Amino acid sequence: MSNIRNQVEQFIYELMDHKPSTALNNQLAENGFDSIMFIRLMVMIEMKYGIEIQDEFLIMKNMSTIDEVVVFIQGYTQ
Repeated sequence: MSNIRNQVEQFIYELMDHKPSTALNNQLAENGFDSIMFIRLMVMIEMKYGIEIQDEFLIMKNMSTIDEVVVFIQGYTQ
């Protein structure tokens, strides 16, 4: 799990243009995420893990935390 979480956090840092030393909140919205950033995160995940994310998961309220994103990826990669 920690490798996937580290990768997701790296993607978030890239999207937010923050340094990795900045502490992340588990809630994506509290990190300043908006719907466009969320979609960009999903595209990065699709490309990295070679998965196709179904439309119903492309809504931020359905995956509003980093933990939920990590569990979602684990479901596709196991």
